[in-house]
Amino acid sequence: MAAHASREFPTTIYYAFKQSEVEQEGVSSTGWATFLQAVINAGFSVVGTWPVRTESPGRIVATGTNALANSVVLVCRKKEVTAEIITRAEFVRSLKRELPPAIAELQAANIAPADMPQSAIGPGMGVFSRYKAVLESPQLTTTSQPSIGDFMEVYGPLLDNGKQVISLHLSGSISGTCEAARQAAAQLEADGCGGERITVVDSRTTAGGLALCSLAAANGIKSGKDVAGVVEQIEATRGVLDTLIMVDTLEYLRKGGRIGGAQAWIGGALKIKPLITLEETVKPVDKVRTVGRAMQRLRDFASEKAASGEEITWTVQHIQAPDLAAELAANCREVFQCEGAFLDEMSTVLGCHAGPGLVAIGTVPTAAVGSKF
Repeated sequence: MAAHASREFPTTIYYAFKQSEVEQEGVSSTGWATFLQAVINAGFSVVGTWPVRTESPGRIVATGTNALANSVVLVCRKKEVTAEIITRAEFVRSLKRELPPAIAELQAANIAPADMPQSAIGPGMGVFSRYKAVLESPQLTTTSQPSIGDFMEVYGPLLDNGKQVISLHLSGSISGTCEAARQAAAQLEADGCGGERITVVDSRTTAGGLALCSLAAANGIKSGKDVAGVVEQIEATRGVLDTLIMVDTLEYLRKGGRIGGAQAWIGGALKIKPLITLEETVKPVDKVRTVGRAMQRLRDFASEKAASGEEITWTVQHIQAPDLAAELAANCREVFQCEGAFLDEMSTVLGCHAGPGLVAIGTVPTAAVGSKF
């Protein structure tokens, strides 16, 4: 329904309550809450709720039964793709600012006191559902790297089968994964289990960049290169890899210690959209004031790479921003005249550190990586 709704007109949805869902305080139904969440998940922003007396409590069918009690009309509009992310504290402040005048307006419209709780849900949900997400906790969500034992369990069977192992990982400057892999290889070598046949490679990147390095490794193996040749192809790919990443909110970077609290507050107040890249660690590239401008900067990045005259292998990824990612991918298909190597959502681990709303593009000359896909 949301996919086919027009932005020019609101969409109205009718929800009928049963008597058991209505108490003196209003609606206290998990079904109602589930229904509202489904509407939001579908891509709607709830801008109003109006109770409608559609049933008579004295009718014969209502006597002694859990019959319909009344109905609520939800007024919805498609959520803007540029919807922002706010913290729980910002959400509460918005509620306190916007809800009292909305309640006063409902009272002026002669809404019955018994119907006021259902009516008040509309303005409240209007505040909540206009945003892409509300950050629940001010605390940092942490992630954990694989242990040395985890790596040994994976390496062991491969070594027992006489394999050579190339172990390629995300940047050692942002994770201890590479170091854990090296220690596992060293322990297996010390135990006489073939650890010397493990080559650990630090990609000095992550996500789509790491995927492109993995593609280079696979192409090197497929072409018959030895371990040294495959590692050389990985390093050559990493050397010409370029990424540009739009971060929707500074909040997660602040939690991770990448920026100060004051800078995060100022950035949030000014609605700044940071553009970063990953050169072993996070590096700032630019900052713009709106999502639209940030997306244009990503499109310009693609156009600049296409103008080099080289064949380009590219990737677009996102964190809870599928529409923006699809828009960027469509632009990349046009400028590069080929399909992307990887078009997907980043992992939950990266989401913890970068936050929802991220959109990223990665490019590398096809000659370095060995293929477009």
